[in-house]
Amino acid sequence: MRSNPKNILLLILSASILFPFTLQAATFGLTDIPTEFKFNRTLKQGDTVVPDVSYLQFVLNQSQSTQVSATGAGSLTGLTNFFGAKTQSAIIRFQEKYRDEILTPAKVANPTGVVGLYTRNKLNQILASLFAGTYIDAESTTPLSTTLANSAATNASNNALNLFN
Repeated sequence: MRSNPKNILLLILSASILFPFTLQAATFGLTDIPTEFKFNRTLKQGDTVVPDVSYLQFVLNQSQSTQVSATGAGSLTGLTNFFGAKTQSAIIRFQEKYRDEILTPAKVANPTGVVGLYTRNKLNQILASLFAGTYIDAESTTPLSTTLANSAATNASNNALNLFN
């Protein structure tokens, strides 16, 4: 089969019929997070807590200043369940960004990179505003709806093509 657009489209459509659960599981957006979900456990580097870490990466990636990664592991199109160095670095930036709501009430001078009580409270506040459609990050250059749509489309396309490699 030659690589022309019609053949690629046919391949993707065939894959979605033959492997619907594989493609569906590969797409991830706000609608995949249960509205009743709350961050309620302490998370730290090295943890592999499902689904908390991937949800954490999703929330952190909503702002450029706290983004885990622009591409690859930890990005909106590559969320993982591993709390690695990139996620820890993003949490440190998150704690610094929201210093008055996280560090000050915890009486901590420097960010820890650990998702403790005050960090969880702020994450839950942001997650609630994402669900409500009221989240606005002044530093973000991409509207959230565009980010989510692009994330899902890229993830589905990449995974459909990977099925046949």
